[in-house]
Amino acid sequence: MPAISETLAKWEQSLCPRVEVSGLVARNHVAHKWKAPFRSLVLRETTFWRINDLLTQSYELHINHRALGARILLRSAFETLAVLTKNEKSPGLAGETAGV
Repeated sequence: MPAISETLAKWEQSLCPRVEVSGLVARNHVAHKWKAPFRSLVLRETTFWRINDLLTQSYELHINHRALGARILLRSAFETLAVLTKNEKSPGLAGETAGV
């Protein structure tokens, strides 16, 4: 399965190593509006880093014939993606649980 390892390596190379605040301010110069986009961008990038790491480790375990560990990490990657999707589709949910 060299296609999987190549795909994961390419995906890791395309991940954002750093989120620049100046890039967000350049998109929107109104100062009070950049906190929410910055937080959402950081959350998105962090989630992609986590998913990539979980999938890479899951694939390594699969190669070493460690099926249970590979399945657990694969499920963790799916759950991470599901939580991000759930919070994106229901924005009031995060505010209600945080006491906001």
